[in-house]
Amino acid sequence: MESRVLFHQNFLQTISLPRNTFQVGNYKSIHFIVTDETVDALYGNRLERLFKKNNFLIKKLVIPAGESSKSFSNYKRLSENILAYGVDRESTIIGFGGGVVNNLAGFLASTIYRGVRLIQIPTTLLSQLDATIDFKQAINSSLGKNHIGSFYPASLIIVDPFFLSTLPHRHIQNGLAESIKHGLTHSVNLFKYLNSSRNEIMDLNFLTEVIHQTVSSKIKLLNDFDFELSEMTPQYGHPIGHALEYLSKYKLLHGEALAIGMCVMTEISHLLKICAAPTKKQHYNILQQFNLPTVIPKEISNKEIIAVVRRDKHFVNNAICSVLVDVVGSVAKNRKGRTFEISLNILERALILNRNNP
Repeated sequence: MESRVLFHQNFLQTISLPRNTFQVGNYKSIHFIVTDETVDALYGNRLERLFKKNNFLIKKLVIPAGESSKSFSNYKRLSENILAYGVDRESTIIGFGGGVVNNLAGFLASTIYRGVRLIQIPTTLLSQLDATIDFKQAINSSLGKNHIGSFYPASLIIVDPFFLSTLPHRHIQNGLAESIKHGLTHSVNLFKYLNSSRNEIMDLNFLTEVIHQTVSSKIKLLNDFDFELSEMTPQYGHPIGHALEYLSKYKLLHGEALAIGMCVMTEISHLLKICAAPTKKQHYNILQQFNLPTVIPKEISNKEIIAVVRRDKHFVNNAICSVLVDVVGSVAKNRKGRTFEISLNILERALILNRNNP
């Protein structure tokens, strides 16, 4: 599976959309923009006009902003609307927004007629670094995050840092957690760039460089011949992170929850004598440098976290299956490979250590 990533500056100022770039079979098919209310208010009409000006038949579908929109009810409503409007095998679904929109649009594209064309135009830093670059599409269940989904690549991903100029400061920090994850697990150069940077995080030049380095690193990882490495490494910190998102009722953003999840994982690594104390400290320091949370919120109990982790896709044989960082830029190996089975006893000890971290 492979997606084409197109880096673009000010995509909405484009005059013409080449037919071959967008791989449109014919201009008689209807295409669907899926976006949320926030992005629609800022850019929705401009994107719709751009496609219509280039003779595409376009229908825009708008959902409420926020994680709660990745639901069965929204999936059902949108899929039935798309079918009613006259979708065909030459139609395209265009995800225009952050990770919620990208995941929902991707799942729609993967399931309608067992698969129609998908284009992603991510508008948040997290979605430009993560949600659209991977092949994972999903919606949430009432019991947790991303429980129902598919593997389905977009045919085209348009990454434009211009959209970040209207993104709130907190959401930029949220996206940087994904870049930090790549630095910690497999790109020491990216980690060094982030660690040494003193740029204002709203600086588009800084963000453009972060995007290029992170996306290049992620694409190389996903194309790695080592399936275990390419599949498990991007999930570093996610079992705990997803549990914290869910238990916070999504008040914690994905990157914020992931930041705490990575700190718990380095506590596990240190407990198992896989990493030394300096590596653990580097986890906390780099995340705190970008004002990301590193400690589990007091109102979420260890018992609740463990109960939700048990429903995670990486919980197998009564253990969390995960990679562990030994030194910055590298995941450890064991006799079986790169995946470690982490017992609930070790997890609980790591949760306590994380809460006690100054």
